[in-house]
Amino acid sequence: MVDNQEKPKGEIIIYKAPEGPEIQVKLEDETVWLTQKQVALLFGTQRPAITKHLQNIFKTAELSENSVCS
Repeated sequence: MVDNQEKPKGEIIIYKAPEGPEIQVKLEDETVWLTQKQVALLFGTQRPAITKHLQNIFKTAELSENSVCS
């Protein structure tokens, strides 16, 4: 069966907890996209820490860089 409904092209979702950072994320095809800076803000750390963790994830092949980078 072919689904003739057009999928959303992308929308911005704004999440604001009672405390903590406000983060604007892109939602596309049921995937949430954040920049490294946004991930760092979300977890209360600096961007270099996120970069280091991502490098380790790609090095160990836990995830493919093509599947998580746009």
